Amino acid sequence: MMGSIPFALLLARRWGTPDLRVVGSGNLGAANVVRASGIKAGVVVALLDVAKGALSVALARYLSDQATAPAAAGLAAIVGHIYPVWLRFHGGKGVATACGVFSVLTPSAALPALGILRSPPRRRDTSHSDPCWRRWPCRR
Repeated sequence: MMGSIPFALLLARRWGTPDLRVVGSGNLGAANVVRASGIKAGVVVALLDVAKGALSVALARYLSDQATAPAAAGLAAIVGHIYPVWLRFHGGKGVATACGVFSVLTPSAALPALGILRSPPRRRDTSHSDPCWRRWPCRR
């Protein structure tokens, strides 16, 4: 249930956006909150979503002796974020929540993964004979 708390919708509403689902991309994520309510609100939403995933794994580690409990709790938090009960199963994409889960389950791999995600995509060589040479990425 912790994963299904829609921080993006709640904070955007608190910061003056009436309904985040009809603004911008319509997605309940930090990027859409930045578009609709500003950078401060977007950063707070991103941090709360990361904390939601991290806290679910940490809580499962603390409360259970089972080796699989933290991973199951992390998966439940991600699925709860994507399909929240309160919003008729239409939530965010789960990227920030998955980042929080991943950072607690495998902390040594979290920083290299963030480095890979932050690197810009490499452009491919295109020739002028290619019909997509003017557009990147090519949408055929």
